[in-house]
Amino acid sequence: MEQQTVEMITQMVLQTITRMEQKSGGYQVPVGVSARHIHLTQEHVEALFGQGYHLTKKKDLMGGQYACNETEIGRASGRERV
Repeated sequence: MEQQTVEMITQMVLQTITRMEQKSGGYQVPVGVSARHIHLTQEHVEALFGQGYHLTKKKDLMGGQYACNETEIGRASGRERV
């Protein structure tokens, strides 16, 4: 992207944020929340699936993250495929 275009987009975003702050005393960023997924470290994966286990990638997501094929039945909640 050309520098001039980047500067124009940046200016438009900043103007919009300023207008929203003046109008409502702040601005909100919509965030998606799901109770059906979890972010795990390797330590957590091994606690759930056994020592040395590695998750199998189902599909790529944003930001270098990915969805896995593995599912776990929630013992406390009774929910499946969490």
